[in-house]
Amino acid sequence: MARTLGANILVLITDREEILTSALERITLPVVFASASEDLLERYAERVRKALPLVQPLSGSVGALVTVKEVLLGAFFHGLITAKDSAIVIVSAGDSLDVVMRYDVSRDVEIVHLQEELDDDVDLRVVERVLKLSVELAREGREGHPVGTLFVLGDTPSVLRHSRPAVLNPFEGHPEKDRNILDDALWETAKEFAQIDGAFVVRGDGVVVSAGRYVDTEGELQVQPGLGGRHLAAASITHSTRAIAIVVSSSGTIRLFKAGRVIMVVGRS
Repeated sequence: MARTLGANILVLITDREEILTSALERITLPVVFASASEDLLERYAERVRKALPLVQPLSGSVGALVTVKEVLLGAFFHGLITAKDSAIVIVSAGDSLDVVMRYDVSRDVEIVHLQEELDDDVDLRVVERVLKLSVELAREGREGHPVGTLFVLGDTPSVLRHSRPAVLNPFEGHPEKDRNILDDALWETAKEFAQIDGAFVVRGDGVVVSAGRYVDTEGELQVQPGLGGRHLAAASITHSTRAIAIVVSSSGTIRLFKAGRVIMVVGRS
């Protein structure tokens, strides 16, 4: 299959050791392995290109495509796959193979196309970092509870003009080097403040300017029926400015907005 389809990497998502060992014995392609089993990840880490943890165990074919998208996103974040790669993806949760598919990364992994949507003042690494944080908030929540939040990236002066503080800004007065989203040290702080109502405002270089900020909704906006106030705010702020917005809903879906429209969805659609 790999030869026929021209694939150069295998992405294997399973908690079943027999599937993993069979793949490693028979396949010469580099393997990216994702599992919820810490034991398997630890024991086979040196035999695969990368072992990626799943937050939740696999549960049959239900949600398999969501898991695939999140694993491919994570693999792209880690530099394990590039726009030039073609992957065979295998998902095995039950007694059989639930999903076997081919992914052309340049065509099928949506983040690859984000570069075309970004203005010059927004670093793609910042978007990747916020998306990764959003995935963790969507899957893990905070202390076991789902967390919904909104990140607004880029065109910061305009964003501030079209929004107002809802609470005292917890990031005000701190050195810029201590409040950059690219710094691992800020990770847990960002998760904690994600519980505050309102939006994070993040400069294109990753510096968090503010949290807990209300976005003024302006003009006639169209969002998918059933989406809430955060999505309306994201549509509005990206319609009124050159910023992009990333919304994490309490249902676990992540949507990225640009120019008032959704350009990317991760999770349940």
